[in-house]
Amino acid sequence: MASSILHAAVPVPATMLVTGDINGGSVSVKKNAEVIAVEPGTTASVATGVVLDNSGTYSVEISKTTDFNGTQLTLIYSTGGNRYQLLSDGEALVFSFNGGLLPSRRTYGLTIGALISSSNGGDNGGSGGDSGGGGGTADASFDLNGDGKVDTKDTALIKQHVVSNAAYLAKYDVNSDKLINTRDIIDVIKAARAASLDR
Repeated sequence: MASSILHAAVPVPATMLVTGDINGGSVSVKKNAEVIAVEPGTTASVATGVVLDNSGTYSVEISKTTDFNGTQLTLIYSTGGNRYQLLSDGEALVFSFNGGLLPSRRTYGLTIGALISSSNGGDNGGSGGDSGGGGGTADASFDLNGDGKVDTKDTALIKQHVVSNAAYLAKYDVNSDKLINTRDIIDVIKAARAASLDR
């Protein structure tokens, strides 16, 4: 007598530990401030960690399942109701979740970037840009690198994404039509131009 066995994919727990040091930036580092992992272009928390001491050592444990592997994430610094993008080498940190049954570990040295949201009702409180950068106050949907400005760096990022035929990432779908194409590039270029005129 033959029997058939139905094999169903069972999600396997996967954990990734992200640690390192935050070296100040737009605000000073505070012990017990939150470090929040989110998907770029969203505000929904994937995991929340903490700054462990006043020197900026932080730890975020992200617990998901293996089907979450490959998901792009970024880190946000949160204190006093304000959220700031965390930067690595001057750009918004973006990394792929790559967890396993035994926790994987990533270490990043970060700085605190531009204000991206505030419980006081203000959003994107970045400055209008420095005298050398060109670019004005950022609208979060067009500030693709998280530096608080919409400028040529953002247009270069979206152009690179479209040309590379990379996987769909909501942050690059600036017009929310579920496609990443030249229309999104044009919208970012227009936003960068408008931002430069606001200076």
